[in-house]
Amino acid sequence: MFAQDSGLYDGMPAADAQSGIDGLVTHSISDVDPIVARGVLLDAAAGRGVDVLDGATGIDAGELAALAEAADVTIAPGDCILIRTGWQRHWAEPERYLGEATGLPGITVDGLDWLADRGVRLVGSDTGVVEVTNPGSLYLPVHMQALARRGVHLLENLALDGLSGHPAQFAFFCSPLKIAGSSGSPVRPIALFQG
Repeated sequence: MFAQDSGLYDGMPAADAQSGIDGLVTHSISDVDPIVARGVLLDAAAGRGVDVLDGATGIDAGELAALAEAADVTIAPGDCILIRTGWQRHWAEPERYLGEATGLPGITVDGLDWLADRGVRLVGSDTGVVEVTNPGSLYLPVHMQALARRGVHLLENLALDGLSGHPAQFAFFCSPLKIAGSSGSPVRPIALFQG
C-alpha cells in the first residue's frame, strides 16, 4: 500500500484502511473488479530502434506521446497502457532482471502524469517495477504518484515481447485474485486481437 501524508488515494486515512491481521479492510485487491478494457502497447524499445533499453533509462511524457503518435493511437480514459522495454529477455537472469547493477528502464513521474491526465486505468511493463530505477535504489516515486495520488493501477513483470509487431490496440482482460486484505495479487493478463 502506498499513502501520502498518511492518506490513501481517496483521502481515507491509511490507518483506517487496515486492521491488524485482516490486512486491508478497504482498498483491498479483492475490491478490484475484473478489468476488461482497450489495451495499448507503447513499444519503447522499438521506438528507439533497439531490442532492449539500457538499465536506468527513463521514458518521459514526450517519449510516450511520440510512441502513441507513431502507433496512431490516442490515449483515452479507461485504457490500459502496456510499456515494452525489452527487459523480458533478462527474466532467466534474476540479478540482471532485477537491475541490481544497472537499474531498470521505465516511466518517469511526468510520464505517469501524462498517462493519468488522459484517464488511463492501468499502466504495466515488462520490468520488475513500472518505473525507471537506479541501481540499489528503493525510491519509487512513480508508485507513489500512481497509487496514492492518481488512482492508477500498476502491473509488472509482463511478457510483452510477443505483442511487439502486432497492432498497438487490442482487447485487454485482467482479473486480480480476490485475496482479502491484500494490496495486490498475481494476474493472468490476456491481449486479444481482432481476427
